[in-house]
Amino acid sequence: MVIFLASLIILINRDHISVITGAFVLENCNHFVNKLTFLIHAGQRLVSDLITIRRMHEMIDRKSEVKSDDEIVPIAKSWPKTGDIEFCNFSAFYKKECKPALNSINLIIRSGEKIGIVGRTGSGKSSLAMSLMNFFTISSGKILVDGIDISSISLDRLRSEILIIPQDIALFSDTLRFNLDPNNEYEDKQLIECVNEVRPNFLSKFVDGLDTELTHQGLNLSSGERQLICLVRALLRRKRILILDEATANMDYKTDHFVHSLIEKYFQNTTIITIAHRLDAVMNCDRIIVLSDGNIIESGKPRHLIDDQNSFVCKLQAIENCKVK
Repeated sequence: MVIFLASLIILINRDHISVITGAFVLENCNHFVNKLTFLIHAGQRLVSDLITIRRMHEMIDRKSEVKSDDEIVPIAKSWPKTGDIEFCNFSAFYKKECKPALNSINLIIRSGEKIGIVGRTGSGKSSLAMSLMNFFTISSGKILVDGIDISSISLDRLRSEILIIPQDIALFSDTLRFNLDPNNEYEDKQLIECVNEVRPNFLSKFVDGLDTELTHQGLNLSSGERQLICLVRALLRRKRILILDEATANMDYKTDHFVHSLIEKYFQNTTIITIAHRLDAVMNCDRIIVLSDGNIIESGKPRHLIDDQNSFVCKLQAIENCKVK
C-alpha cells in the first residue's frame, strides 16, 4: 500500500516531479517496507518471549502438588495387587466457573478388564485418564483403586503405579538409556531385551547403542519409534494399570497390529483403559464406554453395541465406513 500510494502520487504529479526524484522516493518506500517487515517480526518475537516469561512466573508461583507426609495414608508396597478401579459419583472441573469435564461418573472396572473409551472431541475421554493420575484440583466424589481412595495416596506413589502410553511422547535431550530408564532401576541387559522384544535390531541403527544421544523431544527418531520407546518403558515396569491414549495413532497398520499383540501378550492380567477416536482400536476390548459432555451415555460389549441400530457406537461405525469408502 505504501509503494502503491507513492506511485499514484508521483503519477498524478508527474509534470512537477522529475524522474530522479520519483525513483528516489520509490526506492526509499521499498526500503521502508523491508524495515517495517523486520519490525513486525521483531515485535512478534518479543510478544512470544514475554508470554514465555509470564508462563514461567506462573509455574514458579504455583503451589507444589506434592502433599505433606501427614496427609498421606500408608499403604502396602504391593499396592495395587489387582488393579480394580471404581469411580464413585466422580465429578471434575478445570475451573470453578467452567462446566464439569466429568459429571457424576459411576463406573466399575474389574481387575484385568480391557476397557475402550470413545466419544467425540471434548467428551471427557482424556479427562477420565487424567483423573486417575489425580491431576484435577477441583473435584467431588472419589476414585478407588483396590478399594483405596487415590486422593489419600502421595502423587509420586500413585503416578508411579500407573503406566500410560500417550499420543504425544515426552522424551529428554539425553541418552537412549536415560529415556528408557530415567531412575536407573534396570540393568543394560534388561533394557536391551525389552528393546529387542519391541523392535528387533532397533539398536543396530545407532552407533552408540544405548548411549546414543537423542535430540530435543527425540526429533532424530520417527513418530512411530518414539511411540515404541514409550512401549519399552511400559514393558520394563509392568504395572497393574495401563492407559493407552491414542498410543498407535502415529503408526502404520502393521506396526499397530504388532504393538497390540505385544500388549495382549505381556499385559494379560493388567487393567487396560484404551482411549481412542477410532472404533477399530477398541473392538477387541471387553467393554466399550461412550462419553458425551463428561457423561457416560453407553456401556456394553462391542458386538452388542454395534448390533444395536440406535447406539452411538453403531452410528459412529457407519460414519467411519462412509469415510473409508
